[in-house]
Parts: sequence; C-alpha cells; structure tokens
Amino acid sequence: MPAPNLRRQVTTLLDWFPVIGMVTALADTPRGVPRVVATLQILRFVAAKTAMKQDDELLARLEAICLTNEGKALVDYVADQIQSVIGNSTVTA
Repeated sequence: MPAPNLRRQVTTLLDWFPVIGMVTALADTPRGVPRVVATLQILRFVAAKTAMKQDDELLARLEAICLTNEGKALVDYVADQIQSVIGNSTVTA
C-alpha cells in the first residue's frame, strides 16, 4: 500500500476545515430565516470547491426549497439534530 501523501491530506483538511466551524455555528443560529441563510452559506462554500455544473444546479434547487416553509422546517430539524449530537458528544483522550 503506498504511503499517504501527508501534505495533500493536510491541504485538504485546511481547505475543508471552515465547513466544520460553519456547521457547528449552524446549531447555535436562531431558527427560521437566519438558519436558512447560514445553511445556504455552507452549501455555497461546498459548491464553490468544485468545478462541477451539477452541484451549482443542485444548489439553486436547494436555495429555492430552503425558502419555503417546509424547507425552513427541514433546516431547523437538521440544525437541531446537529446541536443534539454536538451537545451529547464527549471527547476522550
């Protein structure tokens, strides 16, 4: 098995690290429109990391969905689940 390219792995981690902070902050964002805005920022960040046309199309559809009442409820549900996982997690050394 070839040795992992540590530099590439660290670079990838650093490129995607902001998503961890954004998702963590999402759980503490007020429900409704503020959470939708935060969610769309995360999705835009992820979509900007690729040159794929499909994720841009998906983003446009998700933006439209998130602005509906059902979409807002879904965003709140997901953020609440994230908050539940983060609140129940423990760090062991």
